[in-house]
Amino acid sequence: MPCSVLRWGPDGPEGPRPSDISTHAPAALHPRLDEDGTVHFDEPAGDESAP
Repeated sequence: MPCSVLRWGPDGPEGPRPSDISTHAPAALHPRLDEDGTVHFDEPAGDESAP
């Protein structure tokens, strides 16, 4: 069962916001850093030592 958020405004309870009912997975806010400090943009996070 999904969790719902109830926000209370000056006129009473507010309806759901688009972010409350979004079905998209959360996105990363910052680029990924590897163990050497290299910044990786738009690359999947995975084991880079694999051939």
